[in-house]
Amino acid sequence: LSVMWLLWVVIGGVGVLQLPLLVDLLLAIVPNQTVHRLTQQWVSYFLISVVLLLSLVALWFYFTHCVFLVSYPIFHSILLTYIWVLTVWNYAYACLIQPPEEDQRLKRAKDFDHYCPFTMNVVFRDNYRFFFTFLFLATIGMVDASILTYPSFQSCWLNHEQVECTLGLLESTIFMPCFALVMASGGLLFCQIWLFYINKTTAEFFHDVNYSGLAVACFEHKKVDPAQHSLTKYDRMIVNTSTFGLLSSFLPPIKAHNNTSPSKKGT
Repeated sequence: LSVMWLLWVVIGGVGVLQLPLLVDLLLAIVPNQTVHRLTQQWVSYFLISVVLLLSLVALWFYFTHCVFLVSYPIFHSILLTYIWVLTVWNYAYACLIQPPEEDQRLKRAKDFDHYCPFTMNVVFRDNYRFFFTFLFLATIGMVDASILTYPSFQSCWLNHEQVECTLGLLESTIFMPCFALVMASGGLLFCQIWLFYINKTTAEFFHDVNYSGLAVACFEHKKVDPAQHSLTKYDRMIVNTSTFGLLSSFLPPIKAHNNTSPSKKGT
């Protein structure tokens, strides 16, 4: 019973988190804007609740099934709990910190990076550090879970050891969704790190894909112009957001700036 309960919670939670992505896919194929993005505030709170539930399930699973498998259980337990708490914290702020409504409508949020279907929010200067830290911490948490559950998965599904499979059935069934989430969050994290390296926002990357080709988008560095006092993506998205950068991701966020500029008459 506990195995089925846990599996349904994980599958259901991951499935719910795919809902915004499905809506975005519908937006690409349904004409006349009959489908709209789920940008309501209550949906953000719902997604945060789902992530919180998955994190609590992960911690419950660790303390009831895996804590005895690690070499330093006290240190590992404290570190893992801290990671999952910060994961939920950063995801919540990535969802809730929004640019002014007019900026969202006109797509001119300060240092706009992209629209994220998994937070259903614009990723821009004021919430980017939370988005990036969420990816980083979620990847670490899922890697840890994958490492802890892989021996049971190997014994049960690869080596077909009946005794080990009976004892470690729950751990073995958890490995695949954990590994899938590692690939998803790790892939997104790698993309963001690469964009730091080539000094492009996600929006600039896709603009280059459409107009200059994939090779240019992936490997051409965007130059920083000292004469115009332009900043790198890292400066704009991380350092410029807070004095402490990523180290302050556990602190309350700064207030989103109103970046609207006076509209020109006759436009």
